[in-house]
Amino acid sequence: MILDEADEMLDMGFREDIESILALTPAGRQTVLFSATLSRPIQELIHNYTRDPARVEIAAKALTVPTVEQVYFEVHRDWKFEALTRLIDLHDVGLGIVFCNTQRTVDELTEHLHNAWYDADALHGGMPQGARDRVMKKFKSGALTLLVATDVAGRGIDVNDVQVVFNFDLPYDAEDYVHRIGRTGRAGKKGLAVTLVSGREVFRIRHLERFTRQRIPCGVVPSDDDLAHAKETAVLEEVREVLRGTDLHPREHLLARLLEEGFDSMAVACALLHLQLDDGPAEPAAPGKAAARSPGSPAPGERSMEAGERSGPGAEPGRFPDRERRGPGPRPPGRPPGPDRGGPRPPAAGRKVRMDGAPADDRPRRPKFRPGRFR
Repeated sequence: MILDEADEMLDMGFREDIESILALTPAGRQTVLFSATLSRPIQELIHNYTRDPARVEIAAKALTVPTVEQVYFEVHRDWKFEALTRLIDLHDVGLGIVFCNTQRTVDELTEHLHNAWYDADALHGGMPQGARDRVMKKFKSGALTLLVATDVAGRGIDVNDVQVVFNFDLPYDAEDYVHRIGRTGRAGKKGLAVTLVSGREVFRIRHLERFTRQRIPCGVVPSDDDLAHAKETAVLEEVREVLRGTDLHPREHLLARLLEEGFDSMAVACALLHLQLDDGPAEPAAPGKAAARSPGSPAPGERSMEAGERSGPGAEPGRFPDRERRGPGPRPPGRPPGPDRGGPRPPAAGRKVRMDGAPADDRPRRPKFRPGRFR
């Protein structure tokens, strides 16, 4: 008889079921219990259903994986969602888990991430088993970027490629914190654990440091300038990779067509970078200098509404003045009511094409960044 995650099974209310099963098993069975903690209910279970049990403990100098970099950010609770999205953008998360303390917060946060054009799905004990299995299948296959989960559901996550774990809510128990961040940094790979705290929760970080015997540094939420710089660096690195290892001859005829129309090569290169960075309308051309723009594009000084742009009195940024407010829909968990947050994003004005020639998604693109360190 093997009982894995015994402490969580008891916390979920399965004690009577476990005892009923144990009572029906043969007396000569071998019983093995795996548990991260040995609480009183676990000890009672051991005492009542085992004989001469042997206790095996695995001790370590540090309770956390050394390949996991830990950092926390102190933000007002009303702006946790804004801080979370900035950090997701900065690190270009390909596979990540966001932990919350309650099922309600999981559902609300997942909805807000959808409204902000993030690929996220929920996982908690209140979902039917079939729905949980479908979500986990998507996550393990890489078809899902962000998994928003509770501690109970998160215990069963065994994926080696998780890049980052976000603690949207600080866990109530230090051992739950260890289990959360243990979802990343597996198979010898490096991982990142990010915790968002507000108010007096910062004192609980000190408790986590004592429990894990590791210092957790405090980070600074990235500004728009940080995000823009990271994006530009990533795009330039991609361009370097293409120039070093890709045969560009099949694309030369496209460049030749633009040169024949009177555009110079520098202007063409800048236009392609402009499209890749998705910065919006180009700056007006200097006096006496023709702007390198295609027919039908806005004239110098004009400004077209791109997806995600705002106008009018509702455009006041609030807590983070250097960033546009994200998407539509209900306000993020904990955020107080405020000015109108805008309606659904309009479709892109025209179908964009990536630098490799493939058609891009019509949805407004989020910044693409490579993993980097916090300031």
